[in-house]
Amino acid sequence: MPILDDPQGMPPGFQELYEILCQRLDALEQESELVTRKNIAGPQWTGSLAWLNELIYSLKEAGVINNGNITVSEIALALQQAFNIAIGNIYRRQQENRLRHDPTPFLDLLKAKYMAYINRIDDNPHSSTR
Repeated sequence: MPILDDPQGMPPGFQELYEILCQRLDALEQESELVTRKNIAGPQWTGSLAWLNELIYSLKEAGVINNGNITVSEIALALQQAFNIAIGNIYRRQQENRLRHDPTPFLDLLKAKYMAYINRIDDNPHSSTR
């Protein structure tokens, strides 16, 4: 989203700042579009934003996306788009999550549900639950 006709004529240092600001503006516009779109078919995140934040940081720390070469913000943006949800300030929410008595309730729930699924399949190997 170039704002100036000729950013090349800027003093040294300003061109880089200009490019960074343009990138940030583009990201904000994309986020704004996402928030204002309505009635979009596809998966919807129905858990809490705190749970989604746990997932974002866990994916980052596990290094399972782009071999770990991705930022928390990039993961958040990808999940925001995938689940059509406005995530908001992930950094503030992470601080709040860290201060909870139990900082990982969602991850604990995921593990418990997955283990229950495995046990159910092991108990009845001929059933198909997909």
